Amino acid sequence: MIGEAVASLLMAAVFVALVASAASPWRSLQTKISSLRDKGLAGKLLYAATLGASSIALAAAFLLFVFPVSCCLVAKGLADFETRKRAVGPEGYHLAEVLAVAPQAGSQESAIAVWWFDQWKSSLQATPDATFLIPRPQEERLRRQLQERERDAVLKHAFEVTDLPDGRQRIVLRKGSGVHQASFWYVASAKEAILTHVAPSRGEFSPLNHAFLAVLLTPLLWAAAWLWRWGTRRARGSSTDGASTRGLIE
Repeated sequence: MIGEAVASLLMAAVFVALVASAASPWRSLQTKISSLRDKGLAGKLLYAATLGASSIALAAAFLLFVFPVSCCLVAKGLADFETRKRAVGPEGYHLAEVLAVAPQAGSQESAIAVWWFDQWKSSLQATPDATFLIPRPQEERLRRQLQERERDAVLKHAFEVTDLPDGRQRIVLRKGSGVHQASFWYVASAKEAILTHVAPSRGEFSPLNHAFLAVLLTPLLWAAAWLWRWGTRRARGSSTDGASTRGLIE
């Protein structure tokens, strides 16, 4: 959340700088709008409508500017799953998944499947010939099979296999890509899978965080701009009163 806040603040500062650079044309437009107030009720209504529309347009521009750019700035941090990798205790993780390899009916080749981790025992009972080990000679064929099966899927799977000295395998299963990727580390034997680490996806929460920050920052910056404008007007008024007083004394 801190990264999103810093990115949004930076983008807000850039936006304020851009608005400040257009201050002179904006004041000219405000002068023209203010002149409408002297043209009766219709002029006052047109003044209020024009001022409201221009304020809404500026607020919308701010939101449209801060939201996507800040998302892009923190995308790399959100996609860095190693920094969000955490150990899993005996309670496990309900969204984790595991790979299983089982013989295909009527074929000498095995097929790969993705099971929910908290259901692997019941799945193994239903498919007793399955194994959690990835046969090394068939690894690339199983990887292509998984890719072909998920060609049109939104969240695709990928896996990495490391052989351990005791005959087991350390497997990293990744689901999705970019900021929507989740990763699961587990140790597999023929009939058992032990989940050790997870890196849950945060991508689905990022837009909500940014939308909240952008909406929150908009009135705060508007209030800051109003206070700054009020302070400068007050300072100018004080200096004018002082000059007038000195003129009367002289």
